[in-house]
Amino acid sequence: MKAVLQPGTRAARMGAACLAMCLAACLSAGLADPARAAPVIDSDNVDAIKGSKRVAIERFDVEFYTQLYGEGRSGRNTARMTAELQGISDETRQAITQQAYQDLLAALRQAGFELVEPAALAAQPLFQALDEKYGHASPYRVEDEKLLQGGMQISQIVAPAGMRAHFDSGIARGDLSQRIEAQNQGIGRQQGELAAALDATLLQVHVLASFGSVSATKNGGLRIFAGLGAKAAIEAKPLLFPEETQIQIVNRSGARTFGMSHRMGHSGAVVLKEPLVAATNIFEMRDTQSQGDKDKQTAGNFLSGLIGGGAERSGHSVVSASSEHAYRSTYQALIRDALDAMVASLAAAR
Repeated sequence: MKAVLQPGTRAARMGAACLAMCLAACLSAGLADPARAAPVIDSDNVDAIKGSKRVAIERFDVEFYTQLYGEGRSGRNTARMTAELQGISDETRQAITQQAYQDLLAALRQAGFELVEPAALAAQPLFQALDEKYGHASPYRVEDEKLLQGGMQISQIVAPAGMRAHFDSGIARGDLSQRIEAQNQGIGRQQGELAAALDATLLQVHVLASFGSVSATKNGGLRIFAGLGAKAAIEAKPLLFPEETQIQIVNRSGARTFGMSHRMGHSGAVVLKEPLVAATNIFEMRDTQSQGDKDKQTAGNFLSGLIGGGAERSGHSVVSASSEHAYRSTYQALIRDALDAMVASLAAAR
């Protein structure tokens, strides 16, 4: 299910509505999406795992988007779209995270890695200091304000029971302090010392689960010259984000000193290279903007056009899963597939 917003194009809006009705009809008739492809994994200095037989899971988090936002521009025209996920409890997200953690442990053991016991990791004073300074109570809310835009994306980071939540990102997300922390080489140096104390390689696991994908037009001379309007769209579908779904590696060398990686605070990583999308779409999307609000925007845009301004349109939708059980089983399968593939990549490089 996809919601598209494009100012000033009545035909496009009618076409999008017809497409949404057709998609809904297909879903209600029980027509399944094509089977998803196997996870595509990329690496960033994966040789950092070479020679490692003993590993410690220093961080493990599953981050769940609860609100998505997209903003498209074309000249002075702007389209904004927000979608909010409803009906999923914290208990369901916690259960998904717990199962994902157990799946990771099983995959690592199957691949021949020896695991440091959580109690042994927790007993290390350096781990205690790092966890206290950079960890957060789970679930941890993240408000990713889109720079120079009018909205934000919201997520919850969930850690397994007994562990603290950590923000992590291989791209520019979160606020300024979170972005700096994710690239902090000083933290990496201390984690290298922790790896040496444990005689193990540290693994930091982060999965980013979304209920949809966002697309939006960007300003460009050719687009403006052609008279093309601004467009923002959110397509509801279960997926794991690439780049942000990752296992980062910290060996006793700690952070890298030189290089062009956006994971310089770590020794290396394996990452999901492409979005991993579920075989069946469990989501429905509903437009929540009243007709009165739409009429006000239309009137405002007409007046703006008379005085030489640009058109602006905003839309809001709510997304719901067919059931919490469907949400849980769908994401557990996606995360298991991604973790298995990333662990296989680690094992192959060892």
